Amino acid sequence: MPQYVEPIASYYAVTRRFYSGPVLHDTIRNRLRLQSSDQSRRQDNRARRNPELGRRIAGLLAGGNALELADLINHATSAGLRRRFRDWFSDHEFARCNDCEHYYPQEDGLCVSGGAHVCEDCASDYYCCDHCGDHCHGDHISSIEDNSICDDCRDRHYYYWESDDEWHSDPEPEPEPEFEAEQYGDTYRSDPIRQHLDKLPAGIIDSDLANNGISAEGIDEIGSYLEGFHIYRHTYILDLHREREERAADSIEWCTKLGTLPKRISRILAKGSPKIVLSSEALSGIGNIARKHCPKQTSYRWDVIPSRRINWGRSEFGQQASCWWPGRVPYGNSLNAFKAQQNAYAVRFFDADGTGIGRCWAMVLGDTTGDHTGLVLFNTYGPHSLFGIARLLATVWGWHYVGCEFELPSGWYLNSSKCVALSPTALPTDLAFEYDYEIPTTS
Repeated sequence: MPQYVEPIASYYAVTRRFYSGPVLHDTIRNRLRLQSSDQSRRQDNRARRNPELGRRIAGLLAGGNALELADLINHATSAGLRRRFRDWFSDHEFARCNDCEHYYPQEDGLCVSGGAHVCEDCASDYYCCDHCGDHCHGDHISSIEDNSICDDCRDRHYYYWESDDEWHSDPEPEPEPEFEAEQYGDTYRSDPIRQHLDKLPAGIIDSDLANNGISAEGIDEIGSYLEGFHIYRHTYILDLHREREERAADSIEWCTKLGTLPKRISRILAKGSPKIVLSSEALSGIGNIARKHCPKQTSYRWDVIPSRRINWGRSEFGQQASCWWPGRVPYGNSLNAFKAQQNAYAVRFFDADGTGIGRCWAMVLGDTTGDHTGLVLFNTYGPHSLFGIARLLATVWGWHYVGCEFELPSGWYLNSSKCVALSPTALPTDLAFEYDYEIPTTS
């Protein structure tokens, strides 16, 4: 069977000389592949019946007008004929769209996933994957946590959650264990402490409290002042630090249950060896320096909420990546167990804009002797120590507070066993509390 010249040859048949000359042999036969299909014959027959189209294409070819030729070929010929212009357009820096097979200037297209190129019109169907940066067709893009993710990255780097039928960047957590409310919730329901806490008004409370801490600069100035009396700080400073009530704070208090700072220094020196008796002038000087370095008041924004209303993340209210929140090993059950207790609370602190800056946990408990009930503060984070928080609550409510020992079972994480207890009535100084509600550790 004789070879069949492709239909594109008819477009060059402006004259018999052009059709049968060397152009046909060199340009058509060598650069375009020959076909012998019935479809191509039908296309060629249609092209032969449209000599005007052939003349226009020939003219554009001769003039090298690639942009007009691309527009004509894209809209006036079949996909089969468009493919036969591939080499000519490639020489003129045109590319063929991988989707619609139209020709377009290379600089106007888009390189998509897999190395294919598409024209500007088809590019609107593609989206950039926020994980790998490749452009993928919208049929292969998923929206995951407000990001556009391609199917390949989704399957390799993301996790499908059966609980919500969505994809996520983290594995689906194990079902959280359920905890029943502890019996203490009923035991202390009628206790004055529980009744007081449950009746607190909702919303942030603004309080101004006289400052009780003397700054380190003030203590240094007092030391320099006493050196003028040949009294050196090693004779009293260690005892002052041992007597601190706010043990988590950096400052030394102006006033404690043992008296004001001048009286406490005088008592320490009088018990020392050798015994030193401070003059009234020295006592007055210590008091003046201490008051100068003890601001008159500090402003607090705070509230107290039941533990069941804890709804913030592990890195808020002064904490970073708290081990109490689910997913952390081995104490990830602590928060849910704490929220289930009817005798548990959170004391929260805020800045002027209402952003959380600190907190501590609190529980209404009976002491180990069974003679006293107290609100035990523990696990504080942020700018305030446990004793500072206790002093604020005691001042606002007219309560009493003391340092105490506190123990939790191994499933809970406790920052320190040195805690603080508050009560509407006076408490002894040797209180100890423990909470025996067991929870499982995580692994």
